[in-house]
Amino acid sequence: MLTREPVPIRSRTPTDHRGAPAGRERRCTHCGRVIPPTSDHSAGEPPGQRGHCPRCLHGTPHDDGPTRCPGALAPIAVAAGAPGEWQLVLRCDGCDRLEAHAVATDDNTLLLVQIAVGPLARPPFPLEPLGDV
Repeated sequence: MLTREPVPIRSRTPTDHRGAPAGRERRCTHCGRVIPPTSDHSAGEPPGQRGHCPRCLHGTPHDDGPTRCPGALAPIAVAAGAPGEWQLVLRCDGCDRLEAHAVATDDNTLLLVQIAVGPLARPPFPLEPLGDV
């Protein structure tokens, strides 16, 4: 008589929306600080989750199944959405993919303002001809 050995049931570890094990602390790949869950439920991310570090504003690596890229997401711009909603625009240095993450109330305000006014402080064209207008 043939006996079958029981097939072990693989337990699936719950994951957050970025594929990281749920309940484990995530660390920023840029500054090394722990990325805390957001307390701002209106931030556009699933409750408790955030896609970027609130201190340095660098994003967590993206993993979309077969399009996994080891590149880092760096903040490049701030965009205004609906009234009162701001988006942090990030670019992957590995694949040039752009992502927009909702800004939470505990994100680094000074860094957000520096990113937002950067184009005004360093315009891509000379300002001298505008003085004659």
